Amino acid sequence: MAENNDTQKSRKCYIGFILSVLIFAFFCFITVIDFSRGFPSDTDKLIVFFLGVSALVALCISASGVKYASRYPMKGEGWGITGIILSSLELAIVFFLMIVIALDSLAVAFLSKGYNGPEVKYEGFTIQLDKSEKRASCAMAKSWEWSGDPNDNVIDIPEETTDGIVIDSIGRSAGPRTVFFDILPQEGVEDLFEAWGVPEGTEVHFEDLVFTVKISKSVKEVCISGVPDFALRNADGSITHYRTYLYFECSPDHPYFQSVDGVLEVKPDQPSHTGALKISEYVYKDKT
Repeated sequence: MAENNDTQKSRKCYIGFILSVLIFAFFCFITVIDFSRGFPSDTDKLIVFFLGVSALVALCISASGVKYASRYPMKGEGWGITGIILSSLELAIVFFLMIVIALDSLAVAFLSKGYNGPEVKYEGFTIQLDKSEKRASCAMAKSWEWSGDPNDNVIDIPEETTDGIVIDSIGRSAGPRTVFFDILPQEGVEDLFEAWGVPEGTEVHFEDLVFTVKISKSVKEVCISGVPDFALRNADGSITHYRTYLYFECSPDHPYFQSVDGVLEVKPDQPSHTGALKISEYVYKDKT
């Protein structure tokens, strides 16, 4: 004898619910991923597309199951409704992420006029060229390599290279794709901050290391988030921990910036240029 409808289960309701729960669990999982690499990458776009399609499938299955279960007295209608709610929420999240991706694409199109050419090494600096036709002779300073010698503490960014490339930006603050200028140890310099711990009993010295950054008149934009501390091993086995800071020197006739006691500021008569200067206050040793 056939089983009564009111004791039967709607498979679609259960399948749609389970699928929506799995998608929601995946959403929770990706929130703990380290996004320091930047969002959205090409992989991120594929993930969003996959989640969107999956959530839409779960919504359709759940809705079909609920419709069938309500027409015929079958179990599982509540699970199907829950599946509809979850998958709808997931689609809303996907829609939001799609807006972010679309805005990012527009930003990339806008910033394609900026520094997105090849990176080259020049006198200890890594500079990124501007590949646009109008600014083919411009570049951004992305980083500087420190030799590990505390006396090597002057970061003198050249106004232009021997090839006539003008370095008119130190990092980049315009748009959502911010690029922070960085100080990195040269290849072969062992920075113990990258190591896991210091052996017990090691003698550790602490010293302040102030880098002097010279701003040329060609620089129109400065973006520095912070300065990394360094820990170097000495010949006797001890370690010196360098607490690093920045001191800026700027030409008095610079068109946009001025240095006041080592602090880089926008000139009072250039308020429209404020957005071109982003520097964390803690890079200064003594802001007076």
